[in-house]
Amino acid sequence: MLSSSLILALGLLLQAPGVPQVHDNVLVILADDMGIERTPAYGTTVVPSGPTPWLDALARYGVLFRNAYAEPLCSPTRSAILTGKHPFRTGIGRGVGYNGGAGNVEGDPAENSLADALSDTHRTAAIGKWHLSINENLGGTGFQHPILYGFNEHRGPIANLKPNDPNGYFNYEKNIADADGNQQVLVSDAYATSDQVDDALSLIERAGQEPWFVWLAFNAPHTPFHVPPSDLTTLHVESSSSNSTKHRAAIQAMDTEIGRLLQSIRPSVLQRTWIIFLGDNGSPDSALPGISDAKGTAHEYGVHIPLIIAGPRVLGPGREVSSLVGVTDLFATVCDMAGIPTPPSALDSVSFYDHLLDPHAIPRRMTVYSETFQPNGPPPYIFHDRTVRDMRFKLREKSPAILSQYSFFRLATDPFGEQDLLPALTPAQTTVFNSLVSELDGLAP
Repeated sequence: MLSSSLILALGLLLQAPGVPQVHDNVLVILADDMGIERTPAYGTTVVPSGPTPWLDALARYGVLFRNAYAEPLCSPTRSAILTGKHPFRTGIGRGVGYNGGAGNVEGDPAENSLADALSDTHRTAAIGKWHLSINENLGGTGFQHPILYGFNEHRGPIANLKPNDPNGYFNYEKNIADADGNQQVLVSDAYATSDQVDDALSLIERAGQEPWFVWLAFNAPHTPFHVPPSDLTTLHVESSSSNSTKHRAAIQAMDTEIGRLLQSIRPSVLQRTWIIFLGDNGSPDSALPGISDAKGTAHEYGVHIPLIIAGPRVLGPGREVSSLVGVTDLFATVCDMAGIPTPPSALDSVSFYDHLLDPHAIPRRMTVYSETFQPNGPPPYIFHDRTVRDMRFKLREKSPAILSQYSFFRLATDPFGEQDLLPALTPAQTTVFNSLVSELDGLAP
């Protein structure tokens, strides 16, 4: 399945200086429902993880961000990355329901998206799951939404695969749309993870030496829990296996296909390509035995995600960065990678590009914020779960209806936020608590 010589070759390519480019390529690889506890490179032992040798290699030849945070759910994270704005500014706080629900609110096509920012310098493509638009029959923009959001083309499912269908990864609707108005909706029988890598490779090959930005948003390892093709995983998995085992197998199958993607990009192109791998939120509780506060919540299991970056000018590869990073920050960081200015519309985005170039870079963030709310759209919300943390402590606020409830954690000694310190705070802890409450109040919609 994998040889050490292939990984060594990847490392040599990623560390080669390449030809200086005004505009580097950027490949964003987004895993769906994968927290740090499912990412072996992070070394957590809370739950078992399957092998991910290609992600391990990216960490070895790049930079691993130890404290990266997403929003608690798929659509809010996608919106935050592509706009550089917190969910309360975009109105996307829950999953966007293509066929209704969640407030019938989609990402505003008038937003100055990351794809818009790159449109003058890069070919852009959104590959895989979109999850930011609703059906035209419900007042949305439907399958054309990725194009209206600034991408030159989209290939992939517009939303989740059938959640309860074990064959959902092998039988699904695939949208094909481009900026010339061409559109097809096909029923694909190709394994979704493999098909999405094929589509990414197609765009990259067609781009030639032209700079490109590829948003590769896998459906994996999101439900439906399934049995991947046997040549993509070394795990013993069958239809009767647990959801946890199927989730791990889907991650390893994705890792295998990421390896195929990186091996298939021409060396001269890969040498000037930034590779960003991250999860869109934590793993689902149905895949984490004994854990109930996970995806969909502002608990650490819901928002603490893997973020690994490799690329042409990484200095000191194989290191970790402990500085706080939020998914909104990817907007400004990608702009720096691509050699373009960050538009002022990306209100909440703070570039962490310096951390890639300088092992001694000074942190740009003192706190990081995450939230989910219901329904989508403007307040009032019937439910609001949000959190802000600094390097030592985390404050979480749950607001069902009128009642507001705080939790407070010392992550330095309780990394997964299991022990609420309230109400017995020391004077020093009370000072931090009040400061973080003030921070949350300042981010109120």
